[in-house]
Amino acid sequence: MVVSGRRARGHDSHRPRWLAPIALAVVVLTASCVGTSPSGQEVRGKADRRAPNREFVGGTVAANNAFAADLYRAVAPNRGNFAYSPLALLTALSMARAGSGSPSDTRAEFDTFLHANLTPDLDTGLSTLQQGLSARSGETRSTVRKGRISLELSASLWGQRGTHFKEDYLDLLAGAYDTGFHVVDFRTDAESARQSINRWGNEATRGKFDELAPRGDVTQYTRFVVASESYLQAPWLLPFDATNTKRGVFQRVDDQPVDVRMMQLTAPQGLRYAEKPDWTAVEIPYLGEQLSLVAVMPTAGQFEAFEQGLNDDRIREIMTSLQPQPIDLRLPQFQFTTAANLNEAIKPLLPAAFDQSADFSAITSDETLALSQVLYKGFYGVNEEGTESVDATTARPTNTTNIAGVKTVTVDRPFVFFVRDRESGVVLLIGRVVNPS
Repeated sequence: MVVSGRRARGHDSHRPRWLAPIALAVVVLTASCVGTSPSGQEVRGKADRRAPNREFVGGTVAANNAFAADLYRAVAPNRGNFAYSPLALLTALSMARAGSGSPSDTRAEFDTFLHANLTPDLDTGLSTLQQGLSARSGETRSTVRKGRISLELSASLWGQRGTHFKEDYLDLLAGAYDTGFHVVDFRTDAESARQSINRWGNEATRGKFDELAPRGDVTQYTRFVVASESYLQAPWLLPFDATNTKRGVFQRVDDQPVDVRMMQLTAPQGLRYAEKPDWTAVEIPYLGEQLSLVAVMPTAGQFEAFEQGLNDDRIREIMTSLQPQPIDLRLPQFQFTTAANLNEAIKPLLPAAFDQSADFSAITSDETLALSQVLYKGFYGVNEEGTESVDATTARPTNTTNIAGVKTVTVDRPFVFFVRDRESGVVLLIGRVVNPS
């Protein structure tokens, strides 16, 4: 997400071998600068990281999932494949929210847009949630395979050298988000500052993106950038059998068929399934069974209607309806990059934050800051293994074609998908596939 402001007083030839959703958001605030700050690479508050408080997790999960659905409905029209991490964007926007004056129209709009009313303390809730999610990473194994889960959620802030950042804001960032400010010189060397941000993004995403902040988006008037990343690599609990991957047909929204690589997995247990009159859903867990992919295929001809009716209640209905079920699943391989300026979707919901009179006075008194751009870049792809670093050991799942009760599920038309944390219920990633080829 990129937040920018104004100067004070005006101014596939290779098959994918992994599953990796990556979300990056940059916020750039711009204005003139007149203060001073400690020298060095990072300016950081003195507060210790806040202790986890489970009291705020449920409300924060509800806020995240409602925000995910709201933004999905705003972004979906007239777009192709896309995916984004609502938790990464919520975190970046929440740091901007924390810098808004309270009370102010800017803070009130942030509270509504981010559903902050669903939790007594959004900052502590996000801190608690992210500390809990950090435990999802590491080596894990099942009876037939082992592998490594890598789930990371982090943010970096970039400020103008010489700005006096308010201590209360620095302490909040340190305590709730475990971060401070990387100090760079936007004013006299904006290009070097942009390259520093891009180097951070490249390292945070294991080299998947070399340009988080495009040329022209960081200028001499930029004064504050928030870069947030979400990164996941995870093997399936039950890998698809690559020998059974065959060419298949996928029907696009415009009813035009496209040729795709259709994977197959027949599993007596381990998958979950739900079906309603207007949608069918299947849940595919990752190794360790703490994270999962939920693919939801609306009834033929109802994809757009399903999308525009998507809200937090519908997400909750889908997740609570899933039940264990022997499944013979066919799912297309796909991979794509999402690169979007989200201003068109977000600006109508946060008009005060984009206005020259925006109130970000909790950050600094040196600048008149306003939101300028909300940029997003992400990548998502799946194949039979699910990740780039899987060490399969003994055997693949037993074929259960002849076992009674097996449900055949073929995902051969546009679908919505979620990556979620099963314990908390938080949606880590949301997206759509309208053309896998």
